[in-house]
Amino acid sequence: MESQKSNQNIIILDDQINGIDEQIAQLNQQKEFLEQKKADLKKEKQKLLPNVFEVLKSNNKRKRADICDDPEYLVLMNSLNKKSKLTSEMEGNKDTRKTYTEEEKRLTISLSKRFPKSEVAEETKISVNNIKKWKNAEEDLGSGKRGKRVMFPQLEERIKAWIKSEREKKNLVSIRRLIAFGRKEAEIQKIEKLKFSWGWVSKFIKRNGYWLQSPKAKVGKEVSLLQKNVLEFKEKIKNLLQTGNYDLNFVLNIDETGIATETTKSKTIVIPEESGEQNTDIKEATVR
Repeated sequence: MESQKSNQNIIILDDQINGIDEQIAQLNQQKEFLEQKKADLKKEKQKLLPNVFEVLKSNNKRKRADICDDPEYLVLMNSLNKKSKLTSEMEGNKDTRKTYTEEEKRLTISLSKRFPKSEVAEETKISVNNIKKWKNAEEDLGSGKRGKRVMFPQLEERIKAWIKSEREKKNLVSIRRLIAFGRKEAEIQKIEKLKFSWGWVSKFIKRNGYWLQSPKAKVGKEVSLLQKNVLEFKEKIKNLLQTGNYDLNFVLNIDETGIATETTKSKTIVIPEESGEQNTDIKEATVR
């Protein structure tokens, strides 16, 4: 009985081994088929590659031809060629760095919007880095564009008018004064979204062509102005003493202590109309 069972087990194992051998043979056939298919695909790829390269070449030639026929390109190259000729005549001058006008920058940006920057750079001999830089600063090239639309134009115009008025009076317009006035006007116009952050201040100054500058000189005391202020102060004190309409917390002894009416450490906002002036004088009675 045991020998019969052993023989049956051997037969079963032989059948399993034969089955595995058949599976291996099938896998080998599939492997050969796939390797042949891979070789055929490689041959097909080799045939197609030259055609792809030819198409790319023809496309590049067509694009370059389009660039060279573009009216803005012709205007730009005319300007650059004139400048190049002038530079070659001034070779004795050490300062021969390339400079570009705003119109040349504008034309280059316009071309780079319709053609790849690398091709524009190759045809115009203007570096890709310059083209990228000009595109990023497009709003500053004098084309009338100033970045994003102002969210509250009426408020902005009111603040600009106030700054101009203050600067015409030679009053210091510090960042804190600007924010305080802006918040007051925003409250009047019922604007709640604007937070007057330092980021907003920076963008406001930049888009309006303003800049910050430390006062370079201090105007001498104007006697007439001081006399007027003293008389007004005396009249106000007289009325307060007569009516008694004041808080005792406002009573203090300053005993010959000087009162500063200005601080030249604070920077002031300067408007474009002041660009020709020698200094940014600040009046003695500027209010902080």
